[in-house]
Amino acid sequence: MIKQFLVAAVFAPVALGGQIPVTPARAVPPSLPIDRVVAIVGDQPVLWSDVLTSINQRRAQGLQLPTDSAGQTALARTVLGELVDEEILVQKAKEMKLEVTDADITAGADRQIKQVRSQFSSDDEYRAELKKAGLGSPDEYRKSLIEQYRRQNLQQK
Repeated sequence: MIKQFLVAAVFAPVALGGQIPVTPARAVPPSLPIDRVVAIVGDQPVLWSDVLTSINQRRAQGLQLPTDSAGQTALARTVLGELVDEEILVQKAKEMKLEVTDADITAGADRQIKQVRSQFSSDDEYRAELKKAGLGSPDEYRKSLIEQYRRQNLQQK
């Protein structure tokens, strides 16, 4: 009886291994972006994509990116620190139940969109530059600006 149990125990991992589906390495596209949490402020995560988005927005406004890895790392750390500080202020404003009006926020965002759009001769050129800068479509850009203005107003209050 003990001998049968030992034989079953030895072959159990082999039998179970045959039941676990194995996905080939090619099942996941190699270009699939994977995000990661780089900081947590209160209950809000700050993602690596948030840092990259902020850097891309600054680049679109004329920031020259460092060419060396040490400079790029320093820039990313600085931006991350600023995002953490901003999130602390936003959370404190929400805790204090401070609010901002949608009319003020959308008006400011629309003014900035109009100003940026006026720099391009066509809608196609405008859309292409938004994508190139990592800001997405015009609708995505508008939504991100509205959120940015909302956060700025909460921070100021």
